[in-house]
Amino acid sequence: MKINKAGGVDLSRLYGRLAAGREAGERPRTGESRAADSVELSTQARELQVYHQKLAELPAFREEVVERLKAEIRDGTYQPDPGRIAAGMLLEREVGMMPDER
Repeated sequence: MKINKAGGVDLSRLYGRLAAGREAGERPRTGESRAADSVELSTQARELQVYHQKLAELPAFREEVVERLKAEIRDGTYQPDPGRIAAGMLLEREVGMMPDER
């Protein structure tokens, strides 16, 4: 079986958990005898797994940026760019991260 789109599910881990619940040579719970299952992930699905793993290794926020901004706010030197803020808000709305206020 070849799977081209994983749809956000880590299929290799899911299959591993299902297979781990059975002893070697044990028949599937359905009682049917069938050949061993196999999974072949597409190149795109393998790349997605790599990116997902790298993303999980990143910190939730960049501590050095947060500390710099805190210092600027504390010192009164923080100068936000209103155009950049507006552009970010529009982008978030476009990708569905902000509620539509119609």
